[in-house]
Amino acid sequence: MNTLTVLLENTQAELKSVSVEHGLSLLLRVDDKAFLFDTGATGIFTGNARLMNVPLDDMECVVISHAHYDHAGGFASFAEKYRVRELVTGPDFFLPKYNFLNGAFTYLGASFDKAFLTSRGIAYRECCGCLQLTDSLYAFSGFARTHAFETIPERFVKGVTGNTVRDFFDDEVCLVYDGGASLTIIVGCSHPGILNMTTSVAAHFGKPVSAVYGGSHLVEADDERIRKTIEELQKAGVRKTGFCHCSGNRVHEIIAETNAVTDCRLATGSVVVL
Repeated sequence: MNTLTVLLENTQAELKSVSVEHGLSLLLRVDDKAFLFDTGATGIFTGNARLMNVPLDDMECVVISHAHYDHAGGFASFAEKYRVRELVTGPDFFLPKYNFLNGAFTYLGASFDKAFLTSRGIAYRECCGCLQLTDSLYAFSGFARTHAFETIPERFVKGVTGNTVRDFFDDEVCLVYDGGASLTIIVGCSHPGILNMTTSVAAHFGKPVSAVYGGSHLVEADDERIRKTIEELQKAGVRKTGFCHCSGNRVHEIIAETNAVTDCRLATGSVVVL
């Protein structure tokens, strides 16, 4: 059985013993192999895994959606406790990332560098385009910007402090599960835009995306953008969503109002059959 387990998300569901933080960590078991997608901010997801009776010592590889701390910050802690064979990220993952607001920089990037990988004997691969992980699971990057209204806040920058450029999140990676007739995509924060991402994936594989799970970064969007996003997802063939983390509550409320798709609220402890 192919499954997605939420090891960490901002909220609890019925399992009140787990710890939560602003972050995301998902475990996928696909084609009898295990993959960790994102590692939260601090590594507390490993304790949640123990409480959920989920083993973490058999990972094929770790895939990090992008270099922001709430997705990459827990990797070093995880690698110090468990053997990691390989890390997969998008290009330019190790460029420093910041929030720049009112003249002040706040570091938002990863908590480790390539030297850390070398010291732990961890292989490293960049996903530039489409990278096959199993018979039916892929990492995917390089999203065409086809929907102009999916803008990225200017406060996100990258580079050296004092000499930064706007961050358009070229390092963003999603996972794609090919279920045969349609696709499921698993996203971290969808900074390039959830529609840009689903459109690029569907075009590459030549089949529709029917389900989307993870962070949509609609928490900062107004109602008009959220409604348009849900409408376009539905038109493209999406029938099920499991938005969480940076998605905000309003997206769930609007989906409930429109009854456009089947919506599940993923939280720490949730398990979905792909």
